[in-house]
Parts: sequence; C-alpha cells; structure tokens
Amino acid sequence: MSRDEEQVASVSYLKPVVIVIALVVASGLVSLVSINTHSAATYVSRGEAYMEKGEFDRAIAEFTQAIQLDPKDAVVYAWRGVAYRNKGDFDQAMADLTQAIQLDPKYADAYIHRGEAYREKGEFDRAIADFTQVIQLDPKDADAYARRGYAYRKKGDFDQAIADCTQAIGLDPKDANAYYQRGVAYRNKGELDQAIVDYTEAIRLDPKDTDAYYHRGEAYKAKGETTKADTDFEQAKELGYEP
Repeated sequence: MSRDEEQVASVSYLKPVVIVIALVVASGLVSLVSINTHSAATYVSRGEAYMEKGEFDRAIAEFTQAIQLDPKDAVVYAWRGVAYRNKGDFDQAMADLTQAIQLDPKYADAYIHRGEAYREKGEFDRAIADFTQVIQLDPKDADAYARRGYAYRKKGDFDQAIADCTQAIGLDPKDANAYYQRGVAYRNKGELDQAIVDYTEAIRLDPKDTDAYYHRGEAYKAKGETTKADTDFEQAKELGYEP
C-alpha cells in the first residue's frame, strides 16, 4: 500500500492514560484495592487497547463513555477523533479533534491529527493551517514540517513542499520520510536526478521503504535507465509493495 493510500494515523502521538494499581498480596490487602470499572480512566485504557487491536468501533464506544464522565478532557476527544479517522469518518474525526483543540488550544497532537484528516479529505489549505499551528507551537518540530510539505505537494505547490521537507531534513537529518516526500516533489517538477538522490537517501535510512524503491524505479524509467528501473521495481515487489 502506497503512502498516498494508507491512513497514517499513528496513535503514538497521543499520550496514553496509565492506571497504576497497588496490590498488596503478601499482606492480604488485595480485597481492599479495587478497580473502578466505571471510571473515565478505565474506559480510556480499554479504548486504547481496542485501538491497538484495530477495533475502532469498540474503541469509540469506550472513549464515548469516558467523555460522558469527563467532558472536559481534551485527550479523550483526541483519542476518539483518531479512532474515527482510522475508520475513515473524517467529519466526525475533525469534530472531535476540534473539540480537543477548543479545550486545549496548545494541544499540538490534536492539530496534527486534524491536519491529517483534512489532508485525507483533500482540504489541503486547512491541513496546511493546522500543521503551521504545530510549527508555531514548536518551530523545531521536524515531523510537522514534513507533514506540511506533504500537504503542499498534494496541493500541487511543489516548491513549497521542497522547502518544508528541506527544513524537516535540517532539523532531523535521519528522517527518511522527509527525503522521500522531497523526492516525490522533485519528480513532480521533472527534476529526476534530484529525485533519485533523495529516494536513494530515503532507502539508505530505511532499507525497507517500498515506496522509495518503487518511485526511484519510476524516475529511472523516465530517464530511460530501464535496467536500474527494473531492479528497483523488483526490490519493491519483494518487500511487499502494492501499487
């Protein structure tokens, strides 16, 4: 599955809720320490577990219960928004993520996920605005620059995409995705040699990057270098690339 087709909705951006329960077994006090199965934190923990398993409907149900108990917790709205986004329900995702932002206007993770939802809907200007907000909150956030660059590329603004990816690389020279995204922007501009340079660096940093192999193959093919192209296509296929 290519980057353009997959939903890159990593839940790692959201800080998990951890419930610590002290069970004093040796002294026979276990019965005195009980789990409140109807607490907001318990519902959130169950929701997180369902997210990890990819059971998004169940996760949404758990987060909804948590919200009913604590309607001012921005993190829970963000979790539910990510669950909706992973289901492909972008409108509901954006509603929840917007609520999270209203509760906590400096919640960078919520802007990130709402920006991705906007991008996936094709609302590139709104996506760019959200990633810009993240950059304003943290000017050294390399990932935010790379994501904004991706949105600019999808919008067709290849020069700005290259500028943002270059900024991301400056902040994090080991960001393989930033090199890949910049490579695609260069290829879109017809600058095949520079695209190949960036794809090659992406592959060096992440040897299992199927997209980088495939698109480097496309660049070689466009240059008439069919042997190199075929080698890259074969490598991408062996690694599981699906056009």
